[in-house]
Formats: sequence, C-alpha cells, structure tokens
Amino acid sequence: MRILVIDDEAEVREITKELLRFLGHEVITAECGEAGIKLVQSGLPDLVITDLNMPRMNGIQVIESTRLASKTVPIILYSGNSENWQEQGLRAGANATLSKPYTINEMRSAIKIAMESRFAAVV
Repeated sequence: MRILVIDDEAEVREITKELLRFLGHEVITAECGEAGIKLVQSGLPDLVITDLNMPRMNGIQVIESTRLASKTVPIILYSGNSENWQEQGLRAGANATLSKPYTINEMRSAIKIAMESRFAAVV
C-alpha cells in the first residue's frame, strides 16, 4: 500500500516513514499540507496520514481538501496535542486518529481502522 505522510517536522516524518516501511508499505512524504494535497490530487496515495498542527494549512484543512479530491482515500489524523482534538478530526472526515508518540501496534491498528471504514463507506 502506498501511504502519504504529511508532517512539517522532518524528524517525525522520517520516523513515521521508516516505521511504515518496516510494516511493508511504500511511503511518500510531504512537508506541508499544500504539497500533500497536490500528491492526493495526482492520485498517488492509498492512505493519507497527516499531522494536526502545521503552519499555513493544518491537518483539518488537509482533511477537508483531501475529501474534495477524493471521498474514498482513508485518512489518519495524528497529533501530540493533549487537548481533545480527535472528535474534530473525525467530523472533518478523518477515518482514524492517532496520538503521538505512538507504538507500532497503535499505528497498525489505526491503519486497519482507516482501511475498514473506507470499505464500509463504499458498501
């Protein structure tokens, strides 16, 4: 599966990319929401993982723009925030949320939830 990771923090982007590669996925990355949306519009990813807090275009805006480009691509919103942000992400169109720092099992579970909810929406 080809996964797009959108995160403005290079270190977090790289850690996430390496974890996803370890899980057997092909990974493409974007350092900002605008670049990520261009990749979504080109039809590249099977799944999008986006950070919530980014300059210029935050994760909620990424989700909304992704939904305009594709109703079916699954989206995982992740954040290191301690406040209640998950509900806002799900309302915007995310299929799953993930709190940073996360474990490999939490990432695996979020991917499974996102993919299953995408198929449930299609049926």
